[in-house]
Amino acid sequence: AIGNLFLMCLLFADLLNTLRFLSIFLRIVGHSQQLNMSSGIGVKGTLGRCYPFYADLRKCVAKKDVESPPGMCWPENEDYFECIHGFKEKARQMEVVAERKRREKLGESFEIKS
Repeated sequence: AIGNLFLMCLLFADLLNTLRFLSIFLRIVGHSQQLNMSSGIGVKGTLGRCYPFYADLRKCVAKKDVESPPGMCWPENEDYFECIHGFKEKARQMEVVAERKRREKLGESFEIKS
């Protein structure tokens, strides 16, 4: 229980940092149509793993104008931040661990078949 609480606190802290960064990012995007990022080349010399999501976000922001709805680029933004931080993936992993522990207490097997 304490381990799960600790993991939940870490996940929540990561989410807060993401939201703080997101609010700064949205303020910047709201004032400027120009987004800059590194070349997109990853540490191994190949395309960075999150660069395609960034490219989608950049295309969307470039289309934005004064008349655009505020949430126009939200799906692209959400995909990009999930790629960087993985908070949805971490939450899902915590759900799987909790379910495994619940089933182990009941004496049931818990196998993940892929």
